[in-house]
Amino acid sequence: MVVGFVSIGAVATIPGGIVTMLGIVLAYSNSTGDWPIWAYAWSLVVPFGIGLGMYLQALRDHDQHALRTGRTLLFIGLQSYILRNLIKPGMISAQVPHLMQKSLVGVISYLFGVAAGWFDVHAAFVPYALTPLFFITPPQGRRGLEK
Repeated sequence: MVVGFVSIGAVATIPGGIVTMLGIVLAYSNSTGDWPIWAYAWSLVVPFGIGLGMYLQALRDHDQHALRTGRTLLFIGLQSYILRNLIKPGMISAQVPHLMQKSLVGVISYLFGVAAGWFDVHAAFVPYALTPLFFITPPQGRRGLEK
């Protein structure tokens, strides 16, 4: 991606963005052992990687149309990843207090983020940044240590 940004151009930045995002997701999976992330992380690799390459190339060339297109692809990739993250199969068997209310907050904030995206791309990220705060639960005490 750096080679395309510095010299070659869009021919290398878009594939470079895809390879970069693929490397980031692979590095995360390898370092944490979270390999099931591949069930929903493809939206970070393809639309987000293409958007990243297009956005960086547009910054280099001062192309406003390609800049908007790159930002849109970045937003679509992130939005798709967050949506797939909200509907995880592993959450079905989890014992989370107030799961129904929290799941409604997730859907409502997702819809609010989509609506905000029509007006300003940057404003659309605010609901996505605040949504995890509703899912924080206090840690359970260790069994056997409590009296």
